[in-house]
Amino acid sequence: MKKKEIKLNFITLTPLWNGNVWNRTDQLRASELFGSLRFWFEVICYFSGITNKDNYEKGILKDNFDSKTFDEIIQEKGVNFDKINEAFNKMDLPLPMRIFGCNGWGGMLKLKSIKLMGVNHKISFPDKFYVNKENFKISETKPSNKEKSNWSAFYFPRGYFYGDFEITFEVVENILEPIFYPLLTYMEKYGYWGGKWNMGFGRLKIKNTLNNEKNF
Repeated sequence: MKKKEIKLNFITLTPLWNGNVWNRTDQLRASELFGSLRFWFEVICYFSGITNKDNYEKGILKDNFDSKTFDEIIQEKGVNFDKINEAFNKMDLPLPMRIFGCNGWGGMLKLKSIKLMGVNHKISFPDKFYVNKENFKISETKPSNKEKSNWSAFYFPRGYFYGDFEITFEVVENILEPIFYPLLTYMEKYGYWGGKWNMGFGRLKIKNTLNNEKNF
């Protein structure tokens, strides 16, 4: 299958958090960003009816990849996009696994590298804020002991990334127009990258495609 390298320049609309075990974002992690893409693609597939509850077991997609079936079809009919998907159809492999990979199959989309394009800007955050459970009022002032049961506390992470960066993807050409570009458009309009979504973290905008092929 023919592959294409796509470079995209992202800017953070809200801070990006993909913290480690110490709750810090010391660097952008490819696995975290790629995992966000996969998560939202699974959401799209599920709510559009491409996958359903029968494709899941305990909340996880069933891995139906059969290396024997795959090898037999490839050896008999050759390696190309249509024949590979013929093998996937035979083993009923869910679309997210075809695109992002599974045990025994590397996928049709890879995140090859991340390159920072500037400094990690700092924002003046309070340590925490409070949300009223009844009227959703937000306050930075700690509620009194008498009122505290009516408020929920949210803590801002100690580390995050806020700036520009470049991602290099490697994509099978056959999925560029039907899957890859629409997925990026969805992510820009509705999706979140990394963690702390409930606090508004993880909204990114594609500044430009460095290949000068596609504008979002």
